[in-house]
Amino acid sequence: MSGIIWAILSVTSSQEGAVKKGTLPIMTTGNFSFQYVWGAEGLLTIREAWEHLTDANPVRRFFTDWAWYYLLETQLNERPFLYIVCSQQNQIRAILPLEQTQQKRGPIELKALRTPKSAALNLYDIVTDTATDPSLINELLHSLSLSAKVSWDLLDLELIPASGDLASLIGNAGLTLDRMGASYYAESQSIHTLSKKQLRNAERLKRKATEDFGPVRIEQATTPAELDQAYNLLLDLESSGWKGERGTAIIHDVSLNNFYRALLSEYGTANTAAIHILYFGTHPVAGELMLRIENSLQILKIGFDDTFRAYGPGTILMSETLQSCATGEAENVHLVTAPSWAERWHLQEDPVMTFHNYNKTTRSLLFRAAKRAAKII
Repeated sequence: MSGIIWAILSVTSSQEGAVKKGTLPIMTTGNFSFQYVWGAEGLLTIREAWEHLTDANPVRRFFTDWAWYYLLETQLNERPFLYIVCSQQNQIRAILPLEQTQQKRGPIELKALRTPKSAALNLYDIVTDTATDPSLINELLHSLSLSAKVSWDLLDLELIPASGDLASLIGNAGLTLDRMGASYYAESQSIHTLSKKQLRNAERLKRKATEDFGPVRIEQATTPAELDQAYNLLLDLESSGWKGERGTAIIHDVSLNNFYRALLSEYGTANTAAIHILYFGTHPVAGELMLRIENSLQILKIGFDDTFRAYGPGTILMSETLQSCATGEAENVHLVTAPSWAERWHLQEDPVMTFHNYNKTTRSLLFRAAKRAAKII
């Protein structure tokens, strides 16, 4: 599609959240109607409606922000995402981002609609307000099965936080989610559950670093100019160890690097981005890139100078960040993912779920029959 949408939809100014009919007919099933838009151009046409939904939702998540998806589309994606706009009584109630792809399952290749795949996307949810009819998911599945515009055999949704809106809607529809992992977080009311052993170890390492290098301090960058300088330091820190050796550091990925620079520009202008750099004396030794969403810190990237590994710069920085919940600086700190080292901190856990639904196509029926017979996956 090369970023060109099938249908150009425009948001009405007289009725907040409504979408005018475009060149793509609206499909109506039951209480809902559904429209499809594609890529960055499609996102521009539904920006007002999208932001109305996120503003109306009492829980804001950065990975449901309009700006987040627009940056993914313009900086990182190789092909455009599909956005299903779900309306009820002429009001947009939800938007579901998806990606079309081919998935090889044993000897059968399935056409899949899936959670958008991106190096920067670790969690996924539907964009909705607080008044979404619980029948939405079943009606959406029915609409997709009837659609002549989107060909698919498998709906493959992953990275769904159990505490999110999509998990709630799927569960309320009587459908089954399976656990695929977790994301870790700390919050002010449970800060006392943090590992005392880890906290003591962080203090010990901090004293050792102070003795050998001088004062241990954290510098915080929040303005666009500060963020640009701190981001360059973070890139150097992250690439100093095994990620640099294996070529997996951000600095080696031009598109991912551009995405994070654009992210810092977008969220930095709104004063919701921050980078913390930990210093041992005059030496920058660790850093973390985060977004402040309301009073929540969302850590997106962490890096440290491998030559200072013996002093635990990552441990010290994480200790200080997690304890910000105790000082009132933040209500909670989210790691977004579940790295193995995080288990040592005894953090709270939000299960991450997956949901699969098969369309009644010849390919999906053959695949399911072959799976039952031969257990091909």
